[in-house]
Formats: sequence, C-alpha cells, structure tokens
Amino acid sequence: KIAVLGPMRELGAEEEREHAALAEPAVAAGVAHLILIGPEMDSIVAALDGRIETTRVDDVAAATAALKER
Repeated sequence: KIAVLGPMRELGAEEEREHAALAEPAVAAGVAHLILIGPEMDSIVAALDGRIETTRVDDVAAATAALKER
C-alpha cells in the first residue's frame, strides 16, 4: 500500500502534533510507503522512526511523479 499525505495547515497550532499522530494509523493500515507533501510532514517521519519508507516532496506535482515511479 502507498499513501500520499499533505499538510493540514488548517489545524494551526495543532498541526505538528496531528501530523505525528498519523504515524500509528498508517502502520496499523499496513502502509508500506508514504509520499509526504511539504516540510510540515517532517513530524510524521520522526514519529514513524523508520517503520515505513517515506518520500518527502515539495508539491503535488512532485508527489504525482513519485507515485508514478512506484
């Protein structure tokens, strides 16, 4: 399974915590690779601690390209 996730900027001050909170559901869902859009997603990478392969990209176009490469 591959998932593509982008920043939830609408969360404001809770954004970093909520991004990190996505780590456990992604692991539980059996996601093998995450394509993450934007630097805001660094907190999920830290929370995953290497349990899922990740690719961080800067925008939707780069995410689309990364997905096509998989």
